[in-house]
Order: sequence, then structure tokens, then C-alpha cells
Amino acid sequence: MFFQRNAHLGREHGRCRFNDDCEVNINTRHVCLHCRLKKCFASGMQMSHFRSSRGNQTKTSRKRKMASTTSNDRQLTIQLPTINLLRSDNSSLNSAQWILIANLIHSYDESRLLAAARRLMNENNISQVEQIRDPTVVRDFLKQTYETTGKYLHANHDFLILPPDDRFVLLRHAAENVQCLSTIFIWNQSKLYTHRSFMKTCNYLYGEQLVNMVRHAMKFIDPDLVLVKLAA
Repeated sequence: MFFQRNAHLGREHGRCRFNDDCEVNINTRHVCLHCRLKKCFASGMQMSHFRSSRGNQTKTSRKRKMASTTSNDRQLTIQLPTINLLRSDNSSLNSAQWILIANLIHSYDESRLLAAARRLMNENNISQVEQIRDPTVVRDFLKQTYETTGKYLHANHDFLILPPDDRFVLLRHAAENVQCLSTIFIWNQSKLYTHRSFMKTCNYLYGEQLVNMVRHAMKFIDPDLVLVKLAA
């Protein structure tokens, strides 16, 4: 829950710079205070439930407790800086870096591909049939992963400001990797790979060796959507 001072800070922050379309979770909650506060109210938060700031007596007691920390505890903190960072809810990123990360996350629209995967499964009843009658529906679905990758790159301002030669090199070496990663992620999220008819059609269209490579890569995909987007 926000402390009262955080709520006031969120109000003073003004409107969202991303058209009130921020994805607020444990990884991005520091990016936009406005959307974070709005999500809290949408979840049932009330002003009367805000925790008040601790008094000087509590702060003094806390300082004394920290001063009495044993040398072993201090050593553990030094050895595990990442765990300490998470516990204290701090970050070394500045505001500009958080905004950059948020832009990268929002510029890739996975919802379109997930919706297309659901339509593919529902309209063709792939969970019940042995084989998909029209293989072109699978080809059209995979084609959308290329289109989504193209929109993602086009929406990336850092990519657009590159000189033409640099953009060509990046497209030649990185665009296909982004598309492959998005395909692996969508297969994993939609569970398309669990349907025999879908996999048989992919084997027919693209070869069993390539399909097996995708299935093998899915074992290493991180379930966190934000990390996958940043990796792409």
C-alpha cells in the first residue's frame, strides 16, 4: 500500500505521460506514479486506509536497531547486494532510464498475437481435431509475428534515429532474432504447442527439425513478460 506521502507525490506528478496506458506491476511500478495510484484506487484503496508517516521516535528506534546489526549481517548484505536492493525497494535507474524501459515494454503489443492464437484455436477447434484442414491459417498466424515485430521496431525511437546504414545492419542481424523470440514466447503463453494438430501442421509447413528447435528453446523462456520484451 502507498504511504500517504507517496499518494500526494502521485497527485503532484500530474497526468500520465503514456496516455494512461501504463502496465503497473512489481517491475514497472516506479515508472508512473499516476497510474500506480490509479490502480490502487481501482483495487479498492481508500484515503482512510493510508498508513501515516512514522514519528521521530520510530525512526530513532529504527536507527538504533540498524546500528546494532552484527558483523555477519553486514557481511551478508555485502555479499548479496541484489537481495538487499529488492528488500529496500530501491533502484539505481534514474527517471530517464525508467521511461526508456517503459517505452520499450509498451511498444511491443503481444496482446494482438495472443488474441490471434485464441482465434486460431477456437475457430479451427484444434484441441479436438487430428489435423488442421487448411494449413494456411497456421501460416497466416505466424505471419502476424513478423508484422508485430515490424511495428515494434518502427515504434522504437532509438532505432528510427539511427543512420540508414546502421539500421540496415541492425535489421539484418537482429530483426529475425526478435521475431523468433516473439514466436517462442507466443507459443509458450498460448499453449499452442500442446495441440497435436497445430504441431503436425507446423512440421508439414516448416520441417520437424525447425519445430523441434522452437520447442527446445521454450524450455529456457522466462515466464515474466517484461523480461522477455527487454530481452528482445
